[in-house]
Amino acid sequence: MKIIVSLSVPVVQFKTDLFVPSKMKAGDLISLLTGSMQEASGKFYPVTGQEVLCHEESGLVLNREESMERNGVKNGHHLILI
Repeated sequence: MKIIVSLSVPVVQFKTDLFVPSKMKAGDLISLLTGSMQEASGKFYPVTGQEVLCHEESGLVLNREESMERNGVKNGHHLILI
């Protein structure tokens, strides 16, 4: 099953909605997103390996080893990549 989330990437002032498999690990999504952000920004986006996904509402950091579902991410949630 896929869920739709809103994603913000403040360092490059990017926002979008995207469908994410609920069983996808947060760490895998972070890797996918950082690669995409670096490519789309012409390598302006600095990939450090320390990136995290946070719930915008609560500020809680998602566990990289857990699925989106296990991290409590649901349809309509707002996430921030920092």
